[in-house]
Amino acid sequence: MDESGLSTVPSKNSKIIACKGKKQVGVLTSAERGQHLTVVCSFSAAGVYVPPAFIFPRKNMKKELMDNAPAGAVAFTQEHGWMDKNIFVKWLNHFVKHVKPTKEDKVLLMLDGHISHKSLEAQEYAKANGIILFCFPPHCTHRVQPLYVVFFGPLSTYYNQELNLWLKTHPGRTVTHYQVAELFKNAYQKAATLSNAENGFSTTGIYPFQPDIFPDWMFAPAEATDVEQENVGLPESNFANKEPEALLADATQKDISFENTGPSTSIQKPLSSCCSVAITDISPLPKATSLHRKKRSGKTGKSGVLNSTPEIAALKEIVAQKEEAKRRKSARKTKRVLNLHEYKEIQKDAQEEEEFPVEDTDDEDDAVCIYCNELYSQSRRNEWWLKFQSCAKWAHCECAGLATNSKTFICELCVNTELLIVVVNY
Repeated sequence: MDESGLSTVPSKNSKIIACKGKKQVGVLTSAERGQHLTVVCSFSAAGVYVPPAFIFPRKNMKKELMDNAPAGAVAFTQEHGWMDKNIFVKWLNHFVKHVKPTKEDKVLLMLDGHISHKSLEAQEYAKANGIILFCFPPHCTHRVQPLYVVFFGPLSTYYNQELNLWLKTHPGRTVTHYQVAELFKNAYQKAATLSNAENGFSTTGIYPFQPDIFPDWMFAPAEATDVEQENVGLPESNFANKEPEALLADATQKDISFENTGPSTSIQKPLSSCCSVAITDISPLPKATSLHRKKRSGKTGKSGVLNSTPEIAALKEIVAQKEEAKRRKSARKTKRVLNLHEYKEIQKDAQEEEEFPVEDTDDEDDAVCIYCNELYSQSRRNEWWLKFQSCAKWAHCECAGLATNSKTFICELCVNTELLIVVVNY
């Protein structure tokens, strides 16, 4: 199983007939930059193909997008037209519908190490339906992925041919997502052959299994440069720290014998002159460019079987840790919001006190209701008080049984005395 991108614009320009010597030649194309989408393909070593799946970059699906599509094909929608963990679970459901694996007759599904293939929901669904998810090693899909090696290349070529043919037969029109399914169907029928599926598995050495299919030179290191490498695990030699002149002198003494036919100085002078030139002066090592690689924060992705019981248990623990961290972060955010709301309430109360200051008298710091003995400073919001002008005592309007717009009030402490009052809103 693997994904590939499709575009409404041909990836390669087709060949056209033009005058000899002409430098600028125009060619018909759909647009300068086309619209992209993703197609998911899968086949087995026996040549059985699973109907493809399309991932359109949109939020809502329209039936017109799948007109004249390959038989059994399905379509999904994603905001960017990419594969994600939710769509991968839907594709696994499509895979189970056509392959029909069971726990007794399991199926091995080989794929790359994209993050969307390693979600907990996908692994549990695959294990429950008899699918063994096997992840290829990183940076090796160009050699071991059958779809990449033998299928997507011819499919892209046939698809570009269908695009160019459609543009020629429909002049003045452009290819959109509504024509992609029909064009892909014609290209898919040409590329989805039995020989391509069998060659894909045999070329990569998967089936029949060939562990030595890749030669040794593919595992060789990169070109030698002037960067020093540590000799790990190599035995120390007697000539490790010797200069090139000393090594050549030892070799000439051991392997070369001279006859006494002339003076020895005539032979030693050329040797001393040639040994003064270092090998790096004759053939210097290429300079290595400086590498500024950023350290990756995450761990290296795992290859091999993904949905085994220990792997699922470890993934559940990681998901639980992430959920706990997310919950703590949400709790801290809520606490900050509550603190901010409380701070705003305090600020609001302070502003209201500044707008309506309480006039303090010289003889008392606080007033008391003559009925309930409640302090004026402890009154609730929007609570009305009455002040008697004769005795300078206070009372609640509710306790006295009077309305806030009352003009006169006879205090029970001052019987038969009519007093003018001042109405104050706390």
